[in-house]
Amino acid sequence: MKSITEKVDAIFSKWDKPNSPGCVLGIIQNGELVYTRGYGMANLDYAIPITADSVFRIASVSKQFTAAGILLLAQQGKLSLDDNLRHYVPEIPDYGHSINLNHLLHHTSGLRSNMMLMELAGQSWEGYYDNEDMVALLARQQALNFLPGEEHMYCNSGYVLLAEIIKRVSGQSLNQFTQENICIPLGMNNTQFADDHTRIVKNRVTSYGHNSQGDFRRYMITDDMIGATGLLTTVHDLYRWNQNFYHPKVGGSEFITQMLMPGQLNDGKELHYASGLAHGTYRGLKMVWHGGLTFGFRTQIMRFPQQAFTVICLANMEGFSPARRIQEVADIYLADTFTEPKETFIDLPPQKMSEIAGVYGDEKVGFYVELSIEDDRMMAKVFNGLIPIAPIKYTQSEKGEMIVLQELGGPLAMTFWWQRPLPAHTRFIDMQLSFHKPPRLFHLNIDAFHTAKFTEYVGTYANDELPAVHKVFLRDNTLHIQVGKQPPVPLKFSRDDFFRVDGEMIRFMRNSAGHIINFIRTGPMTRNIRFEREI
Repeated sequence: MKSITEKVDAIFSKWDKPNSPGCVLGIIQNGELVYTRGYGMANLDYAIPITADSVFRIASVSKQFTAAGILLLAQQGKLSLDDNLRHYVPEIPDYGHSINLNHLLHHTSGLRSNMMLMELAGQSWEGYYDNEDMVALLARQQALNFLPGEEHMYCNSGYVLLAEIIKRVSGQSLNQFTQENICIPLGMNNTQFADDHTRIVKNRVTSYGHNSQGDFRRYMITDDMIGATGLLTTVHDLYRWNQNFYHPKVGGSEFITQMLMPGQLNDGKELHYASGLAHGTYRGLKMVWHGGLTFGFRTQIMRFPQQAFTVICLANMEGFSPARRIQEVADIYLADTFTEPKETFIDLPPQKMSEIAGVYGDEKVGFYVELSIEDDRMMAKVFNGLIPIAPIKYTQSEKGEMIVLQELGGPLAMTFWWQRPLPAHTRFIDMQLSFHKPPRLFHLNIDAFHTAKFTEYVGTYANDELPAVHKVFLRDNTLHIQVGKQPPVPLKFSRDDFFRVDGEMIRFMRNSAGHIINFIRTGPMTRNIRFEREI
């Protein structure tokens, strides 16, 4: 019979080889780091394996450390969570509604996403930028996505601004402040915010994606943006951080209570999101978790507080799902503790996959998803990435047929309901985006469209909030859009004057004479940005 560790190793065996990136695993039980192991390579150029001492960039898992910095400053009486953002960062416009620090902590500010704004400004994620650049970009925005406190929309902008507030209030950089107030007291000697990408970091891991031929390519990370992301750390240091939630050396019990307190909307609805931490359940057990993805890094910490059990998984490969792997590890260690059965994946009949395949979107929030079949697998194209989707439930009842598609622990959980017979194009899908209010997405009617009409849309468009011209042009009978010096991408026709591009929607607007005068670009994190036609 296999031992527990042999069962765990079997979960990661696919990546435990010298020609593949992989991950590091840490398992904490009853206050002890009971198992750590690296699988795969930290650097393919030099054949350096991943070990428990490997230093990973943990992406959005960094947010809880930035949140901790804000809460510690509040504890020291140097700020209040009810303070207006503009008290500390006055260059952010006055939108007529107060944005406070609680809004930033809980993603309820209504601010546009700085990462999406970067793309609309023609900047590359793999280029150089820092927090100063991000604050300047946010300071140019003339509108919010929604009124502060009205909705919950995951947004890195808030945590970039929280990092700036820590800097301005404490007189120290975020890295200096967290070193002095968190890392040194907890003995986290291999943890730092990467605010200088030229700094030498021993045991730093390289991250990987794939090129168009399917071969590994390494990411060149040159940005110095921190707060929403940017923390470098190890499994051992995260173990020490995890233990502070049980035996708080930093902040005390009130600090831990504040860290775990969920945010609220204006109507009193309690969120599942706290200060850089999310509350949830798995198989009936309460858990506190957060994940992250950036530049090929995929990270997750999942803590089951009542069982004193935590799993840490940090990966350096695009497409890796640490949440799913963690759940498989939990299935082994907590097998006798769960109150709900494990959900099992089933094979969806090809006919059902064909019926589901198509394009779904919500014009209000500017989001769409394309479901397709590749190599007999259902795939979801979200933004520019393909996510394999496996069904976990398929039932038939008097209400109709239901199919639940889910990437466990990932950003998508979709439920299809329909009855027979259905009028054309009336299927809809409920999609839950991580930390987002779930929109109802309608099946888009992809009508035939004569390409000769595309000439109506050709032109140059600009927006005062973003320093980049958007050019719309025809190439090979296909409409394209090019933002600044970025490579052009095709615009996919949906209906009327609606087009799809990179996970967002563009709606061209006409004047009373029927001429195109501008377009409005809307995405799930940047709504209703208007670009006026210049030519």
